Amino acid sequence: MGGSDGFSRLTPLQNAALGVSAGTIEIFALQPMLYCKNATQQNLPLSINPKVLYRGVAMSATNMAIITGTQFPLTGAISKLMSGGSNEPLSDGQTIAAALCGGGISGIICCPMELVVIQQQRFGLSLLQTPRRIVSEFGIATMMRGV
Repeated sequence: MGGSDGFSRLTPLQNAALGVSAGTIEIFALQPMLYCKNATQQNLPLSINPKVLYRGVAMSATNMAIITGTQFPLTGAISKLMSGGSNEPLSDGQTIAAALCGGGISGIICCPMELVVIQQQRFGLSLLQTPRRIVSEFGIATMMRGV
């Protein structure tokens, strides 16, 4: 009954490719909504200008590709550990636990990228200027804020 059975049957490379593809497609479809959410949270005016709507999309796509590209193989590996290598499906609880572990680990990896995406949308700086600004004004530890 567990839903991670498919992840445990794929190789880590197949899981990573599936995750990267899913994450990249998702970001390009949802970027305008992410912009609206971030602008609303920061009390910034909304725009329908595509240059503004898609500001930060490169880092956002990279971030999501890495998030899902690590979540899928991590969830698969944890699922295999939980099943002891057997072909028996995981219980619903084990499936949820495997997904939570995979997601939690990927969050640590991607926290700095999320910060850059939000700050890039807010201040309109380039992909390289944004982390430089964050580190110079607030220190390197700020890159892990929110973990």
